[in-house]
Amino acid sequence: MNLACSDCGTTADGRRRLGRCVPCYNDVLAMGERVRIIVRGLPGRRFLAKVDFNGPVPYDASLGPCWLWTGATSKGDRQDENGYGWFRAGPGESAYAHRWIWEHCNGPIPDGYHVDHKCHEWWICALEEGPCEHRLCVNPEHLQVLTPAENNARSGSPSAINARKDECDHGHEFTPENTYIHPKRGTRHCIACQRENAARYEAKRGMVLGSAAKRRASRSPGPADRPLFEIVPDLPTATRPLS
Repeated sequence: MNLACSDCGTTADGRRRLGRCVPCYNDVLAMGERVRIIVRGLPGRRFLAKVDFNGPVPYDASLGPCWLWTGATSKGDRQDENGYGWFRAGPGESAYAHRWIWEHCNGPIPDGYHVDHKCHEWWICALEEGPCEHRLCVNPEHLQVLTPAENNARSGSPSAINARKDECDHGHEFTPENTYIHPKRGTRHCIACQRENAARYEAKRGMVLGSAAKRRASRSPGPADRPLFEIVPDLPTATRPLS
């Protein structure tokens, strides 16, 4: 019984390697050599068998098509859960697929750094329905190593969106004179808005204090307003005439 090739679907050639016919398997090997994957090793062959090299072309077409991971993901085998590709290279050796391929081609990832997808553009992916396919991309040409702050700056998180704004929510421009940077959190604040908030607070505080003073002045004196005792000053001692 001849099984169909997982790539081209042919049943003419009975030989199958990793579910592919001989021509398709040789194409996979050639693709792996182009990115310097050691395909002679079992982990490299297993990795390539789980890659779809005909993925979508990103916004920057010069990067070429994405290579989509078709194996397990970090949130299970269901890829609709928006997880990253997950690869088990060997016993006790599991890692994210995009991190594994980057290390396989470029060496160890520096401690504390993230592997970011250059093919991911948050303002475009946010308009698409369903999960972002770029999380599954394992094309080494689409990957770059960034610090956590740089990786977050390229994302669509609320902090990254606010950091990219040229003016605050009330229309004040973020100039050096109108920008306050929190010394600990590093967050950006509008000085004009802070001054307006302070003025509103002082105005409201004055109204409250003024209302309280008016209420105290308008009410009749009660027991609480009478002192508990009177302090009578000492009368000066009468001066006697000298004898």
